[in-house]
Amino acid sequence: METDNPVTPNTGTAAETVPEPNPAPEPAQPPPYQPPDRSKFRLNFFVRPDIQEKLIKHHSAMAKPGATTTYFDQDGDEVTRTLKPRETLRHAQELHNFSKLNLGQQKLDAALAQQNGENKPKSLNDFVNESVGTAADRLLQEAYSQGLEFVAELPDERVAQVYYEEKQKYDAEHPEKTDRCQKKPFAIAPEQRNDWIIPQETQNELMDRLVDMALPDGAEYQRIKPRARLMASRLIGRFCRLGQQQQFLDLRVHGQKPEIDWEEAARELHELNKKALEARRKTLEEFYKTHPRQGRQWPPRPNQEN
Repeated sequence: METDNPVTPNTGTAAETVPEPNPAPEPAQPPPYQPPDRSKFRLNFFVRPDIQEKLIKHHSAMAKPGATTTYFDQDGDEVTRTLKPRETLRHAQELHNFSKLNLGQQKLDAALAQQNGENKPKSLNDFVNESVGTAADRLLQEAYSQGLEFVAELPDERVAQVYYEEKQKYDAEHPEKTDRCQKKPFAIAPEQRNDWIIPQETQNELMDRLVDMALPDGAEYQRIKPRARLMASRLIGRFCRLGQQQQFLDLRVHGQKPEIDWEEAARELHELNKKALEARRKTLEEFYKTHPRQGRQWPPRPNQEN
């Protein structure tokens, strides 16, 4: 039986069976994930201490009453005007940010001292070595050359300087021996510290002005808008919170100190030495009024060069 539909060959199947002359390569599998080196994650955003000081001085000056700013407007004209209250508060906010960095650096220093063992109890052997005797001899000769009878009569700054110089010499000649396998103490480079030292006078002036802006009896409170008043009050709370954190840090550092405060003991000994020296001087003055002195002349006289 004949049909009207002719049979057509399946050319598509034949074409599919013919291999391509240049087949596309399969995409390569990505290598297994390797975390980057830790050094690449480091954040080295620091400014030098001198730049920190300049920024603090700038924002401190701009936060004072009557501070002015100068800039060029859209027409290129120079404009000088008094800062608006909200602009003043923004400068105060910058000082708050610097204060947070300062407190963070103190916490870091406290943690370093604890980790590096600087708060461990110490004995006199940690303070006394050959440099003490060498410094004492130098100071004694210096006192005699100036006509003084005791080393304690020399200025405190000079005594401290001589002891420091001799200690530096001793440390250079006798470097501390450490185990080669022991890791070195962690340290922060001076140029990378975030000290951000804000003088106490600046802190007091800033808080006084914020209080004047936040309280209804303040002179500046009457001239600023309610939003600026609230911003000033909020900043007072933030600064006081930093002050409280400072107290917590002081408490923590105090608890880490050894039972004997050697610095305080040295200051007390120094004061007792001064009193004993003055009492001895008075005793000698009374004694030599009726008794001839033997040995070195008294009062001593400066050495005379021949």
